[in-house]
Parts: sequence; C-alpha cells; structure tokens
Amino acid sequence: MLTESFSGPIAFLLAQTPPDNLKSVIFVASFLSTPHSGILKTITRLPLFSLPPPEVIIKHLLLGNNVSDRTISLFAESLKRVSANVLTFRLSEIEELSLHCEISDLSCCYIQAKNDKLVSAKSIEQFERVINNLGIFSVKGSHFIMQTQPERCAEIVVKEMQERSKK
Repeated sequence: MLTESFSGPIAFLLAQTPPDNLKSVIFVASFLSTPHSGILKTITRLPLFSLPPPEVIIKHLLLGNNVSDRTISLFAESLKRVSANVLTFRLSEIEELSLHCEISDLSCCYIQAKNDKLVSAKSIEQFERVINNLGIFSVKGSHFIMQTQPERCAEIVVKEMQERSKK
C-alpha cells in the first residue's frame, strides 16, 4: 500500500489488522501525530482556502523552490478541485492526531522529503518506535516529494515491492 501525507495515519490504522495480501506499507512524507502544531494552529485559523494560495507559498511550503512552472500550475489546478471544507477538515483532524499503537509483523518503508517544511524529520522517530521492520529513504525535496521527484520515488517503490514479493 502506497500512502502519502494525510493518508499515512489511515494506512497505519489499516495495517493494525492487515489483510492477508498486504505485504508492505510505503509511507511518504507522512506522520502519526501532529507534524508541526505551531504551523497548523496558525493555518487552521486563517481563511486560507477561500483563495488559491500564492505561488510563493506553493513553492516554499509544498513543492520546493526548484519546481517547474508546469508542476506549480498542475498542483494549483488540482488544489482547486478539492473543496475548502475538505481541506479545512483535514487540517483540523491533523491538529488532533496522535497514534501510538504498534505494527510488529508488517515490513514498511518511509520516504522522507529532506526539505519538508510541513512534516518534521522527527516524524520518522515515531514510525521507528511503532514499526519493527522499517526501511527509511531520504529524498531531496519538499513535502510533495512524489510529485517533484517522481523518478526517485518510483525507484524506491519498485524496489520495496520487489523485496516484499520475494517474501
């Protein structure tokens, strides 16, 4: 199962009682508790989603400063398709999040965005505490690492799938 950001905690809960055919969970730039409470408290109190975010915010917080104009445009277009209520709800859920259960038998991996401004590097420590068999891969880039470094992330995902299919 491949999971990114907000869907990571959901996948983590599903992995507590995994179906027989689930071989691994690949967490990408994800978290098990509030990743940056100060940033979230500020964001959830602003009417952020009534207007599209400025390009500088998209670059600085989400995609990275070296991202192409095309990627920024695609990201902004996809963001328009998600209602402001859904985005606000997700942020409020993240603000309250705290998972502490363990996954003992399932092999997992975590793809860390080295320059992630939304999910702290300390998030990996939480995963290490609750997952016995965790591989960690660091990829240079910002929070939406799969969108900005798709080739490198795909290499990791394919390698993880090949490793798990052998078991």
